[in-house]
Amino acid sequence: MSFTQREACLTWVELGASRVKQGPLLAFGKAFMGGVFLSMGGLVALAVGGVDGPMTTLLGAGVNKVLTAAIFPIGIIMMILHGGDLVTGNIAFLTLALYKRRIPLWAHPAYLTIAFVGNLFGSLWVAGIFGYYSDIFAAPAAKAYVIAFATGKVITPSWPAILLRGFGCNFLVCVGVWQTLLAKDILSKIVALWMPIFLFVALAYDHVVANMLFIPLALMLGADFSVGKYIWKSMIPSLIGNVFGGLFIAAPLIYFHLAETGSKMAFMEEPVSDLEEGHSEVNSVNHPIGPGKV
Repeated sequence: MSFTQREACLTWVELGASRVKQGPLLAFGKAFMGGVFLSMGGLVALAVGGVDGPMTTLLGAGVNKVLTAAIFPIGIIMMILHGGDLVTGNIAFLTLALYKRRIPLWAHPAYLTIAFVGNLFGSLWVAGIFGYYSDIFAAPAAKAYVIAFATGKVITPSWPAILLRGFGCNFLVCVGVWQTLLAKDILSKIVALWMPIFLFVALAYDHVVANMLFIPLALMLGADFSVGKYIWKSMIPSLIGNVFGGLFIAAPLIYFHLAETGSKMAFMEEPVSDLEEGHSEVNSVNHPIGPGKV
């Protein structure tokens, strides 16, 4: 099942509203699992990227970038198919739901806060249990790669540069989720999601939740910067950039597909109680890839 662009927008409205209705404990649990699934894909990307084999020597460092960019989306795909949740995608979903007055104003920042904390706990759990204590990066070359990768996220770029990278990252992530609604079968949805995620990883853009794995794991392995440095130099600017990226995809969708023409602005209309007549089947329950959100 696929949707028209307006139906897809209305689906996002309903998904945003359903997230707020589920309650804080369930929201935290889904966000925790979202952090876990995303981080598992990140661990594989680090493990593959840290391998210095003959192909890397022959073809150059670009091989690692392509491999890690191709592998990393596995975590997000698993997260969506299993119904996890990430703070980044909810920026767009909740904005559309707020525009259609399906949620109150306070619910927007409140839910994002719960999702952020849940993602953080899930990512730290994977970093500690499956990344550090499992010793999969105990080899000097693997450890050096993780530390160098995280240092390139925290120390090398400037604060404004990280913000802009966060902007581009979540714009691409939300484009990927949007494209899944327009594809018809599961395989097509996976490919539609995979392509924009591949782009943001290859471009070294910053996803605040992905960095919750990469950077804390590097700190556990002995990276030469502090937790405070990570929060100020990476977490804050990447989060702000991710917020702007989510809004940047939400705003044109509202303008092109939800706003009504005429003298009466859309935000002055009656609240949408359900999807348009004839499209009541477009909801989070029977959506073909499930209720999970990036």
